[in-house]
Amino acid sequence: MDPPLLVLNSNNLADIADALIAELDTRFPANHVMDSLGIVFPQYWLQENVDSSFSAHLSILKDFFGTPKPCVNVEGDGDWVTQLLSSADLDSQMAMFKMAMKSNSKGVLTPPFTVNPMTKLWQILGSNALLVHAFIEYFKVARMAMTIVLGSVEDERAFSTVGFIKGKLRNKLGEHLPLCVQMFTQKFYTLKNFPYTEAVQAWRANKHRYCMNLQ
Repeated sequence: MDPPLLVLNSNNLADIADALIAELDTRFPANHVMDSLGIVFPQYWLQENVDSSFSAHLSILKDFFGTPKPCVNVEGDGDWVTQLLSSADLDSQMAMFKMAMKSNSKGVLTPPFTVNPMTKLWQILGSNALLVHAFIEYFKVARMAMTIVLGSVEDERAFSTVGFIKGKLRNKLGEHLPLCVQMFTQKFYTLKNFPYTEAVQAWRANKHRYCMNLQ
């Protein structure tokens, strides 16, 4: 005997969509939590009113990662998961962290970009044992920000970006393609703040490229 056919209508589809969205929401932290992890990125510290937004974002991180969470299994019971961050340590280490981020963020966002600015920033901070000890809890936040999987959207966006940048007019891009993709997807610059003069000077200083007199 054949199984009964499932008849879909608008109500069925709405229920299925709601269930799918609810299931996806359980896979990753909420958007406001992901936004709050931005405090460890150098671009964050070049914004206006960063001090006021930092307080709000730090509060979100302490609430989400600084409190124990229940781990519920299929049967509906389970143990509690220990908090990933110490709210007290985040507060006590905040001043030194903010000072270090404000002092170093602009420098790592200045060309040339030999490595990702986020990676370069935390390499600089991590090379100083005093700073590591001064705000070790924020190093944990940085590791979380760099390892939490946001989904497949970023990968798909990167592939689309490659197709956009390496088109027919720029089909000889080779070693600089990864950097171009990073700059485009992470919005390092806009048309207003791109350092055009420095970029042309760096291009002209490269002896391995054909250079025409622009003066």
